[in-house]
Amino acid sequence: MTASLLLLCALLCGALPLRPALPDRAAVSLTVEVRDIRVHQGRIQVGIYADPAAFPAAGGEYRVERAQVTGAAARCTVQGLPPGTYAVALFHDVNSDGVCNLSRLGIPLEPYGFANNVRPVFSAPGFADAQVLLRQDTQISVTLRH
Repeated sequence: MTASLLLLCALLCGALPLRPALPDRAAVSLTVEVRDIRVHQGRIQVGIYADPAAFPAAGGEYRVERAQVTGAAARCTVQGLPPGTYAVALFHDVNSDGVCNLSRLGIPLEPYGFANNVRPVFSAPGFADAQVLLRQDTQISVTLRH
């Protein structure tokens, strides 16, 4: 009787769940193949953005991965991402200084690209333009803009 009363009190007070906990959603990976690399040195830096308000600002990335450049194409895999919608921006860090060098007008001096091969005209694309929906391991291809 005492055990039944304790169990009832625990359920009513929310100490015990009424249904089993849902399992964690399995993490997925995103592989980005970068094409049209003209200078075979430096690194490709891939920024994965989860917050539309932070895209595509440096420092606003959810995750950053880098891959060494050794030829006309490079591949960078970002593992352990929760399923969801992300935007992807990348650049070829030719001089390996860790930043995308810009002109005085804010125009990239190093090659860059976005998911869906968005071609910005007068400003950076929006989150929705460069978004990728990840439900499972996914591979995309981005051609650099020079």
